[in-house]
Amino acid sequence: MRIQLLIIGSNYYYELGSMLLRAANSLGIITKICSNNLSDYANSMNHIPGKFFFKISGKRPLEWWDFNKEIIRHINHLQPKVILVTGVFPLMDKVFDSARKNNSK
Repeated sequence: MRIQLLIIGSNYYYELGSMLLRAANSLGIITKICSNNLSDYANSMNHIPGKFFFKISGKRPLEWWDFNKEIIRHINHLQPKVILVTGVFPLMDKVFDSARKNNSK
């Protein structure tokens, strides 16, 4: 069955992404969330060199590029009808290209 909604946002209980996920599930919408919490995908932020890189790279952790690739993999594999991005997570142009190619809104 085709995933209807892909959320790129926080999966913490009190955050918007998590609230949207719970609401979509309660409405019977098939949903997947890609958590953009630094603690979930950026282990480098637990160390001083990783924090230093974060400061000099425009507030992007070392894992930022891999996380964008993971989002692209989710879009290509799941082919969601709608993609919602909550927060201010910087996405690469390739993410938008992949969404366009899969006719996601």
